[in-house]
Amino acid sequence: MSTSRSLVRVLAAPLVLAAVGLFAAGCVEPPPSGPVECPLGYFSATGTAPCEPAPMGTFVDTMGATSASPCPPGTYQDLMGQSSCKVAPAGSFVSGLGAAQATLCPVGTFQGLQAAISCELAPIGSYVDAPGATAATACPAGTTTLFEGSTSELDCVSP
Repeated sequence: MSTSRSLVRVLAAPLVLAAVGLFAAGCVEPPPSGPVECPLGYFSATGTAPCEPAPMGTFVDTMGATSASPCPPGTYQDLMGQSSCKVAPAGSFVSGLGAAQATLCPVGTFQGLQAAISCELAPIGSYVDAPGATAATACPAGTTTLFEGSTSELDCVSP
């Protein structure tokens, strides 16, 4: 029993020493010296730590940033600490800078494209009866609407 314990100690000692030697020899990267740049999605007045996350509606796409940029029209960002903005999906729009969410197109309007800054009125001969539409619905055969932006099939009348 005593021999097997000694053997374990003899075999284990070089492994422990080897592991310690790896750290001591610099095989593991040492921590950085000096100021640490803010990562993507974060910024500070100096561009170095301590950093804060980009607020909703903004983004930081460079290392060491000193400010966050507002999301441009047609885009939004609903999370903090992001390096880019999200594109407004079809059926919605973002008209201004720094939006934290896209707005659904209201009834009577639609938007078939992504990254839109506005919605389009339902053209004459069609209607949109739900928010967030990506297309207008044509009136039944033999009927039309009398104005753009119709919101119901009830607006479809015989000409």
